[in-house]
Amino acid sequence: MGNFKDCHGGTIYCLAVYDAAHDKLDPVSSPFSVGKENGKMEFYEAREETEDVVLLSKFGMLGEFFLGRMVNGVFEGSNSPSFKQKDTLLLIREIPGRLCTMVKTDSSKAYRYVRYYGPAGGYGNISEAGFYSSANDTVPLAGKVLGPEDGAAGDHSYFNVFDGHTDTSYDYPFADGGWAGLDLGERKHIGKIVYTPRNRDNFVRKGDLYELWVCREGKWRPFARQTATSDSLLFKGVPKHALLLLRDLSRGEAERLFEYKDGKQVYW
Repeated sequence: MGNFKDCHGGTIYCLAVYDAAHDKLDPVSSPFSVGKENGKMEFYEAREETEDVVLLSKFGMLGEFFLGRMVNGVFEGSNSPSFKQKDTLLLIREIPGRLCTMVKTDSSKAYRYVRYYGPAGGYGNISEAGFYSSANDTVPLAGKVLGPEDGAAGDHSYFNVFDGHTDTSYDYPFADGGWAGLDLGERKHIGKIVYTPRNRDNFVRKGDLYELWVCREGKWRPFARQTATSDSLLFKGVPKHALLLLRDLSRGEAERLFEYKDGKQVYW
C-alpha cells in the first residue's frame, strides 16, 4: 500500500499507474475527494440511478469577481433626464448566477427614462440590460443610449450595455457613479428587466454547441451533445454521484470539473 504525503483537502484525486511504454497514466481508481476538516475520503462513482441536470456554466465562478460588482446595483425609472426624481424598479440583492437573469417588476407607472446605476465600488460593471413593456415581451424597448460623459469612450463604454452582445461590457473609469440608460422617447411601462453581469464568457451561451462528459472509473467519456437554445442546458438521464465536465465546442477553452448536488453545479 502506498503512502502519499501532503495531500490537501478540498481537492479531487485519482490513483493511476504510469505506462512507460505509451508514456501515459492509467487510472486504477474512481476519483475521490479528501475532506478539509476531517480527512474523510469520498469516492465519486457513476451510479445506475440517473437524474436530469440543468447546467448554467462550464467553468464556475472562479475568478469571476465582476459578478459581485452588481450586488446593490439598482434599475431605475424616471421622467426627468437627470433622474433627479426616480423610482427603484429593481434592487439586485445577490450575485447573478446565470448569463441572463429575468425579473418581473411590479411598477404601475410609466417612464421615459430608464437606467442601471452601479453600486459603490462596482465601476458600473454590467454587460447587458433589457427593459420590456410586459413580462411576455421578447423584444426589449429601444431608445437613445444615455450615460455619464466620462463613460462614453473606449472598448468598455456604456454603449455596450445595449448592443445585444453578452461578451461586451461597461467598465466605468471610476469606482462610483457608473450608470447606463435609455431615453425611450415617450413614457412606457416596464414589466420586465433582463440583465447580464460583466463576465469572462464562461456561462452557457445560446447557439453554442456543448458536450457533457461523465467520469466513469477514472476515465472521462462523452455523454451527450446539445446546442444551447437559451442560457441553460438540460441533460436527461445523467448518472448520479459522478464527476462531470462541460465543454463548449464552439468557442473557449476554460472548463472545470463539477458534481451536481442539490440541483446545482458544485465546482472543484
